[in-house]
Amino acid sequence: MQTLDQLGIKHQTDKSTAHHGYLPIYEQYLSKWRDKPITLIEAGIGGYEYADRGGQSARMWREYFPHATIVTFDIHRKMPIHGVDVLQGSQDDPLFIASLPECELFIDDASHINPLTIETFRLAWPKVKLGGLYIVEDVHTSYWPDHGYQGCSDVFTLNAHTTMNEFLFMAHFLNREHIKWDRDPVPFDKIPDNIAFIHFYPKLILIGKK
Repeated sequence: MQTLDQLGIKHQTDKSTAHHGYLPIYEQYLSKWRDKPITLIEAGIGGYEYADRGGQSARMWREYFPHATIVTFDIHRKMPIHGVDVLQGSQDDPLFIASLPECELFIDDASHINPLTIETFRLAWPKVKLGGLYIVEDVHTSYWPDHGYQGCSDVFTLNAHTTMNEFLFMAHFLNREHIKWDRDPVPFDKIPDNIAFIHFYPKLILIGKK
């Protein structure tokens, strides 16, 4: 039986060790579901505006999870992929995201534009089932001015509205009962209270649901 990374290399997805190197990390979290009838949703098919391009990771997921329902979507129209539900919709469209099924695994590999990534989490997190996992890829765009970093001169300030800063702030929420603050209230009210963990890896964030 091939590993997830071997399948990623076979299907030429940039998630494999031939490029970003995400798949050995993923397999630590996902192998327990390999033979389960889970639902996986991935935002972003790849190939930009070209209908006949992209789909490498969708094909990999189809082979790795033989009993799963695989759903993938893109803002651009894409060609069908065997065994995969291919949808067209925007990652920040509330009505479209609300129409998606509940899932064990949601992967954001869409635009990587910081404000859109943050909004996608807000909209799609309720779709993740108890014990499920939400993955945000390519968060190094938090340091790219043209992806929503907004030219802030200090990447370490929470005033820079980036994906990294959003989830770093959420990490504080995990310890909220220990935070003492005598000025303005800490704005934790907009953060989900069912986050089990937030794991940071290079270019990658994984959020578990309790």
